[in-house]
Amino acid sequence: MDIYPQGYSGKKGSDFDFAGATYAFTPKLSGTWYYGEMREFYRQQFFGLVHKQPLGRGTLTSDLRYFISSEAGEARNGAVDSDMFSGLFTYRLGAQALGVGYQKVSGETALPYASVSTLYSFSNAGVGKFIQAGEQTWMLRYDYDLAAVLPGLSFMTRYYKGQNGDFKGREAREWESDTNLRYVVQDSTFKGLGVEVRKATYRSTYASDRDNYRLYLTYDLALW
Repeated sequence: MDIYPQGYSGKKGSDFDFAGATYAFTPKLSGTWYYGEMREFYRQQFFGLVHKQPLGRGTLTSDLRYFISSEAGEARNGAVDSDMFSGLFTYRLGAQALGVGYQKVSGETALPYASVSTLYSFSNAGVGKFIQAGEQTWMLRYDYDLAAVLPGLSFMTRYYKGQNGDFKGREAREWESDTNLRYVVQDSTFKGLGVEVRKATYRSTYASDRDNYRLYLTYDLALW
């Protein structure tokens, strides 16, 4: 099956090769490396570090991610010159968690990714991606496990603000807010059945504004 980078309008597709590994340096620190190449389009490396540190009565998780991207082979979709650094710092105390993050794209192009896919980035939001050339993004997230009220009920809300980006010569500024409420049945005949309501509001200087309301029905099935 041929794969294409997002936004590609040509007729030639490609295969995608990748490999990677995760290693625990200590019980609190782990590192990840991946390499992927969409032949004749682009290649990309990913480096990640996750550290968990008890702090007070809670735990601080530091998650750092770095992408390095360049063109490969014929570069059928044009030049690729994009690095992206992002970090998210989350403090969890009991049922609540608060995260603050920052992301910066460096280089002449946006971060490439395969069409109809997601990015392993904190900014892979409900609508936007926040990965235009030069874009800087601030992130704020809050999670609340409402198991004390109703086992299986959880709440999440987050906000992204991107600025100083470039999209085909136009200034790229955007923001998005997402709110999710999810419930998963914990026992009885319907154990594993989930219902999730999502709301997303997106505004941008280079893309269409969006107001999304989504309802998901899910079912967790243990295969082994």
